[in-house]
Formats: sequence, structure tokens, C-alpha cells
Amino acid sequence: MKILALFIFFISTFSISAQSFWKISGVESAANAQHSGILYSPYRNAIYVSTYNLGIFRTADKGTTWDHVWELPKDKPVTTLFAAKNGTILGGGIEEIYRNEANSDKWEAIPVGLAFVTGFAEDRNGYLYACSPVAGGIFRSADNGRSWTVCTSGLPSNYVNNIVSDADGNLFCTLQQDDNGVNGGLWLWDENQNRWLKKEIRLNIDGTVYVIKVAQILGIDFTSGSEMIISLDGVVTNFQVVGLFRNTVSGAIASTAWHQETWGATNPLPFTLLMNSLFHASSGHLFASRVSGVSPGIYSRMAYSQKWVSSNEGIPATVNVIGYFCESPEGTVFLTTQYSNKLLVTIESAPGKKYFAISYQPLNPMKLYQYQTISAASGSGLDVSFISMDNKTHIEGNEMRATGLGTALIKAYTDGTDSTYFSVENITVSIDKAENTIVVEDPGIITDGDNPVYLNASSGSGEEVFFKVMAGNAYFEKNRLIYSAPGKITVIATEPGNDSYEEADTVWMELCVNPKKPVIAADTISGTVRLMSSSEINNRWYVNDTFSGQTAKTLYPSITGIYTLQVIADGCPSELSEPYNYVVTGIGPVTENSLLIFPVPFRDKLSIWLDPKESLAAKTRYSITDISGKLLLTGEKEGDLIILDLESLEPGWYLLNVTRGQKSEYFKILKSR
Repeated sequence: MKILALFIFFISTFSISAQSFWKISGVESAANAQHSGILYSPYRNAIYVSTYNLGIFRTADKGTTWDHVWELPKDKPVTTLFAAKNGTILGGGIEEIYRNEANSDKWEAIPVGLAFVTGFAEDRNGYLYACSPVAGGIFRSADNGRSWTVCTSGLPSNYVNNIVSDADGNLFCTLQQDDNGVNGGLWLWDENQNRWLKKEIRLNIDGTVYVIKVAQILGIDFTSGSEMIISLDGVVTNFQVVGLFRNTVSGAIASTAWHQETWGATNPLPFTLLMNSLFHASSGHLFASRVSGVSPGIYSRMAYSQKWVSSNEGIPATVNVIGYFCESPEGTVFLTTQYSNKLLVTIESAPGKKYFAISYQPLNPMKLYQYQTISAASGSGLDVSFISMDNKTHIEGNEMRATGLGTALIKAYTDGTDSTYFSVENITVSIDKAENTIVVEDPGIITDGDNPVYLNASSGSGEEVFFKVMAGNAYFEKNRLIYSAPGKITVIATEPGNDSYEEADTVWMELCVNPKKPVIAADTISGTVRLMSSSEINNRWYVNDTFSGQTAKTLYPSITGIYTLQVIADGCPSELSEPYNYVVTGIGPVTENSLLIFPVPFRDKLSIWLDPKESLAAKTRYSITDISGKLLLTGEKEGDLIILDLESLEPGWYLLNVTRGQKSEYFKILKSR
């Protein structure tokens, strides 16, 4: 069966000048195909793809048309593809190997004792090998794949997940650790001993060489420079070792120390991502794929840039799974991904174009949820785009917002054109927990007797704010302040933060519980006016708004003025009392203006004037005492003017009492010489 692509679609996929790293080549192999492998056959000058559900497809025109060359039922998956040096094509299956000889359209199914074939290889003698990580280990064919026999001598288990050979025919396999957590590692086929020999994976860490306990080697390939590269997951003493590692083939055979791959020639950071597959192109480009919840997809290290970058541009997000690669004779790299039905191609591997590096301004460390502008430029003059590689940042244009903690990876890139390569630069930025601040609402004026008193506060994280009394006669029940006396209270507000927000800076506050507003009470003792505070302590008496220096509970006024009182406890002031008017100079009575005494000071006569509008039904009584309270003169008279003859009194201060009905008032009077 052949699937034809519309010519207009073929044109649209190749005629654009700006492009993503990958783009779809041609049409789908089949509407419901689920790809499982890919290879390029130089004998047929064609690309083959295997599927889990429909057998094998072939295209000789980069996906424009497809031939369904080996049809299989859905329960017969083809798990991998391999091309022998003589052109024979092999496909892995479940307890079967599918075989097609060069220049033949005939396919045949060969029974084999491997539960799930995942890899093939060919040694220097032309022998073919197949492996399975499930059961059976390794089988070998000495007759171009027509028959197969067990080849597991020297292997401690049958969990073989890779088998590969280099250009010189050196044959390696990798074992996953078994159910007991042992026996993972790298093995070499020894022709002389006709058995597999284990090759230790050693790693130099800070000058000390350690032997790695291998859990699994997911990917393995050879470079054009006689090097091996593996994707390793293992343990050294008590810490995990993960990532890509390199060694020469001779070094791997001799079990010399491997070297961890770095992110680039100028970036010494170790490449610690575990890759599921590796592919080395003849031009020196390296490709890899990663299945993970963190930073999945396709990665590349192009020979012209010498740095690893994520290369998912052009690949639908739903196919960020295992990638299968192949290369045409002219150096074009093709890709399909597990379970997809599409063929993708990158012309970034083609020679003859120019590579322009991207320069960028290093990013400042950030706090979670902060914004920062990314500044980058390409030597090509093309616009630089940005992509978050780990969901720790959200990027729109060149504006970035921190959304996750740790070291965030941002990819800066320019699309390739007909004359320029796709250009990429990795940018990192450290992101710490978000700033966290406490805002405490102003509790207002707190006066002794106010109840209850609550402090309210909020934090940037939204978590609960805690209060504590550091000094003062008080304590907290949650956010309720409970005090025992007026005065200053030192309080702190704290909030410990959470997974996203840092601990807030402690807020220190000094609160005042002000005394109650005092009340002045007045009476006379032995004819002397006495002013008394309602507070036993912390009194401050004022005369005409000036502090008198008096702080006792009781005050004996000596001059005319407006007397007020304030109570201050530990620096916390009450409201001023209501004013109390006191007169010793004839300026009206203490409490009202219906009486006048004059002149003051006097020499011989003193006049008492009464307001004629006020009822005078009762006589006005008067008395004069000295300061000690000794009665010197007393009497009573009618009328609104009373004149007293006081010539006999000695010069000095005296106390005059005037009583009308039930109202009695006192005045200090002064007789001059």
C-alpha cells in the first residue's frame, strides 16, 4: 500500500526561509501508526520506520510517499530496526526477528528465544547479534540472520538493554541491574575467550577514582573520533551519578576513568540529565532524547556550536518521548519519536551555512514571582526568541517572571534560515523564595479599659502572623492583646514563610496603653482649696497649659489660672482632664461669673459685688481666715454690693469665703502695705 502526499503540502514544508530546529517532512506514515524505530538504508536509498501496531514502512522521498513493506497484525509489534553492512535489514519483535535481504522485497519472520528484541549489532566478522532486556539476553547469527543461537557466556544476567559495535567491530553490551540491585554495567565480547567480559566504569571525582555501581546504561553510541558516549545512572559510595560520560574505545576496554560530559566547550557544568537514546552523526553532531517529567524531549550538541541545548522546536509537545534518529548520506538527520506517525528533519546538520553566536546580558538573581527583562542579540541580526526549559520561569517576549525555585534554564535562540544555522544559547538564573513582608494594621489609640484589643496583620505569603510580647505587662492569646496596667508594651510580629516565601523580617512595635482620662475633684481643707486627681500615681499638673512641676495626687493651687491634669504611665499619656478654673485675683468665682471681688490687692476696704440678676432672697454670708485657717471675721449682709472694712488686718494673704444659699466659694485675697 502506498500513501501519496499532496504536492502543495510538500512545497509548504520546505519552502519557508525561517524555520524551527525540526520540521515535519512529508506526510504521516499512516493515520494510526505508532513508530518504534528508524533507519536509513543506503542500499535502497530509503528511510524505514518500524511501528508497534502496523509493521514496517519505507519512504524513498523523505516522507512524501510511504510504502507499507511489511504488514503485521496489531499484536505483532516491531520494536527496533537495524541495517547490516551487506544491506540486510532486521526488525526486532516479540520472540521473532523480521528479516529482509538487500535488494529484495521479501520479508520473513525468524523465531528467536528473545522475549522483546530492543537492539542489534554486527561484529568485525559479520556476525549479527540481538538483545533483549526482558528475557533471553543475547542471541547470535552466523548466517546473516537466518538462524540464531544463545550468546550469553560470561553474562551474570539476561537483562541486556543495549548491544553496539564500533567501526572496528568491537562489540559491547550493557546490562541493567537485576532484581537484587546488582550486575548492571558494560560488557565486552572477547573473541579469543568466546565470552563476555565486564568492563568497570570508573570515574575520577576530585582526584579520586571510583568504581561506579551501575543501575542502567540507557544509551550508548560511538563518535567519529573513536570515542564512546554513554547515558549512565549509577551510584558511587553514597551519592548518585547521572548523566553523559565519555571515554575512548581503548580506554573503555582497559577500564580507564571515564569523563563526565559538560554542557559545552565553554561551559564546565556537568551534563547531569539522563538520556534514553543517543545518536552520533557523521558530521560530529550529537543527538539525544529524554523521557522525564523534568526537561523532556530532544537535545543536540552541534559540531559548530559545541554545546548541548534542548532542540524541541518544531516537535509537537505530545511527542516529547524517546527519539529515534537516522542520517542520509549527505548528512541530513531525520527523527521520529515513539508512538508518533510523523517523520521530522533538520537541515541544521547540513554543511555550508553560517553559525552566528548569541550574546546575552547575564541575568540578576531573582526572587520568586519577580520580573526581569532578558537582553540578547545574535550576530546574524535575527530576532532572538526565548523559551523556559524547566517551568521555573514564564516568558512573554523578552519579559520573564520567576515561577519556580532553584536554577532556571532559559533557551535563547534564533531560527535558522537558508544561509544561517539555528543558533542557541543557554541562559541560567537563580531563583530564591519570594520576598515576604508583614504589614501590621495601626491599632489606633489604646486606652486603659478598652477591651478587647486585637492586632491584625497580613503577610506576603498569606500565612498566619504571630505576635509576642517582648517587654511590658501584657501577653497575647493569638492576636488578642491582654494587658494588666497602662504603659509601654514592646511587641514583635513574625511569620516563618513557607515553600514559596522566605521568612519575613521581624516587625518590632512599641504600643502604648494610655491611662484613662483623669478627673479633677475640688474641696477645701481648713479654708484652703484642694485639687485631687482620680489617679493615684503618674500625675502631671498643668497651669495655663504649662507643667507646674507637681506630680502628686493632690494639688493646692496658689495662683489664678486654668488647671488641667494628665496621667503619663511609662511615657504613655492620657487625655487631658477637663479644665478647672481657679481665681485669687477677683476674676470672678471659680465656677461662674456672677460674683466679683475687688480690688485685689486691697489696703483697707474690700468690695464684694453680686450679680443683681441673680435671686438674693437669702442673705450673703462671708468669712475671712488666715492661711492657717484661723477665723478673723464673719458676717452676713443683703444687697448686691458688700463693702468690708479690713484696715485692722495685717498685710498678707487671706482666704475669703462667700456663701449664698447652698453655694459656697473661696478666694485668696491679698492685703498690701
